[in-house]
Amino acid sequence: MDTFRSQKIKIAGFVTKADHRISQKGTGWGRFTLEDYSGMLEITMFSNDYAQFKHFFDEGQSLFVTGQMKQRWNSDEMEFKVEQVQLLESVASTQVQSVTLQVPLELLSDALISNLDRICKEHKGKHQLKVRVVDYTNKNVLNFVSGGRKVNASSDFAMEMEKLGLECTAG
Repeated sequence: MDTFRSQKIKIAGFVTKADHRISQKGTGWGRFTLEDYSGMLEITMFSNDYAQFKHFFDEGQSLFVTGQMKQRWNSDEMEFKVEQVQLLESVASTQVQSVTLQVPLELLSDALISNLDRICKEHKGKHQLKVRVVDYTNKNVLNFVSGGRKVNASSDFAMEMEKLGLECTAG
């Protein structure tokens, strides 16, 4: 973690453990475990940080946490210092500018285009729609940017794309 010293770090994950406590002085503090598919991070917060962010840290909550690796007070050890916490479902409106659909050439058909058009109309939003048509056989890629089509980069939209066999990424 020393390589991340003083760099802004953004982590999305689930709270798998939440331990809210009161110190001997009567101030609140907590130790929380945030996990994603690649690993876990234990976060400890005291005083003002704890008071500001404690309501986000409940087991099962999905969060987007921004912070920095800093040297722990009065120690040589590094710790993750939380600077901002958002509910993961609200992040799309602040962090995502576009959605890219990856369409395998062999799936391209009139029916797919009709379904895409319908789903995009149902999920209108403010995120630019981009399409990558991929020909895996000949190893070619065509990139398209939709001039006026904008969608809502939500998990519902992503699930609809997955049902069609399309990969959907946010940018």
